[in-house]
Amino acid sequence: MEYIARQDRWWAEDVAHEKAQDEVEDWADWEFWVQLLALEHEWVKALQEQNTRLAQAVQVRDDDHWVLDTVLALVVTFVPPIAWLLTLALPLPWQPPTAKQ
Repeated sequence: MEYIARQDRWWAEDVAHEKAQDEVEDWADWEFWVQLLALEHEWVKALQEQNTRLAQAVQVRDDDHWVLDTVLALVVTFVPPIAWLLTLALPLPWQPPTAKQ
C-alpha cells in the first residue's frame, strides 16, 4: 500500500513538473515569437524605406536624363561643327571614298 502511495505521489510530482516545464517552454516560445515579429516588422519597414529611396533615385535619374538630353540637344543644335572634335566633324569638302581598280 505504501508502495502504491509513493508511486502516486511520484506520478503527481512528475505531472506537476511536466506542467511547469510546459509553461516555461510556452513562455519561452511566446517571447521568441514576440521578438521574431518585432524583427519582421523592422525588416518590412526597412524594405519600405529602401523602396521609397529607390523610387526617389529613379525619379532623380529620369529628371537628370531629361536635363542631359535637353543640354545635348542644345549643344548639337547651336555649336558649329568647326568646334567639334576633328574626329567627329566631317572634313570639308567631304566626298565618298572611291573604289580602287
